[in-house]
Amino acid sequence: MDVATFCEYIQVHCEVEPTLKEFYSNTRVEEPEHIRRQRITKKQLQHQQNQDQWWNREQRSQNEQIHERHIQQKQWEARSQQQTQQQALRHRLELQDMSARHERQNRRQQQPPQQLQPHQRDERQQQIGQQQLEHEQLHLEQGYEASHEIER
Repeated sequence: MDVATFCEYIQVHCEVEPTLKEFYSNTRVEEPEHIRRQRITKKQLQHQQNQDQWWNREQRSQNEQIHERHIQQKQWEARSQQQTQQQALRHRLELQDMSARHERQNRRQQQPPQQLQPHQRDERQQQIGQQQLEHEQLHLEQGYEASHEIER
């Protein structure tokens, strides 16, 4: 008996009037157990993969944050070290300056005033210029080393 004949039989003999669509929508076809297990396993596997992906993203994010904090800490340490070195250099230069001033004052007080010959004045000016140049070059080198240290 085909479906149409069956439905006609039910309508005529049982005084029930379901349409074919209603009849089949009210019946549930059970899926075989092995297909149900595969479907559940696939869902569980997909769920686990989603959790793993989330966990990996979370770990990667935390690692990036830790790395960023580490870099910031290193930069702060380098800046702090540079500032300390600059302060020590300034202090050393100030002490040298004071010492040189005191030395000059002591020499002036001990020696009678003396006039420099023109060629002696030129030599003295060259010495002063050379000392200033060396001093500036030292500052530049230390600034370069400090900035290079920050980059590392």
